[in-house]
Amino acid sequence: MPLPKSASPKYVTQAKTDEWGTPPVVLDFARYVLGANSLFDPCPKGGKSGLERRWGRHTYVNPPFSEKLVWIERAWLAVTKGESRLVLLHLPNSTETAWFIRAWKYAARIYFACPRINHLPQCGQSASQNTKGSVFFLFDGDNLVPPTNSPRKQVAWVRFNFRKGTWELHELD
Repeated sequence: MPLPKSASPKYVTQAKTDEWGTPPVVLDFARYVLGANSLFDPCPKGGKSGLERRWGRHTYVNPPFSEKLVWIERAWLAVTKGESRLVLLHLPNSTETAWFIRAWKYAARIYFACPRINHLPQCGQSASQNTKGSVFFLFDGDNLVPPTNSPRKQVAWVRFNFRKGTWELHELD
């Protein structure tokens, strides 16, 4: 039985949107991965317009999570057409889904994040209570990976310390 709207205003607020801000430490990590002092984010607010606009050379994307596959396809298009050299796509960690498998096939490198990333509220929302982990897919225009079913990928994990504003990268052998 669904909860009445008055029973959980925080839950209702979160269900109305999937536009969330990125914590600064995550942006620091993105700058490191992309080798850039500044990042281009095609969807800082009102994410759908980011699909049509031109992307930057080093693009970090924290897209609306309700449209994952279309953003994966857009990231692949950006690097294969030379619009972007590197795209770092931030998505929820759902290894069992078709969209995750598609991103896995296209990405040159995958970073699993720990702990869960609670995104920043936008437009007066309550703070995010993320229920899934996060994963970052790196699409590299200089190292295009043919979409295959090959399980051999460069994989790493990143541990964020949100209180200290730091992160550590851990390579997997």
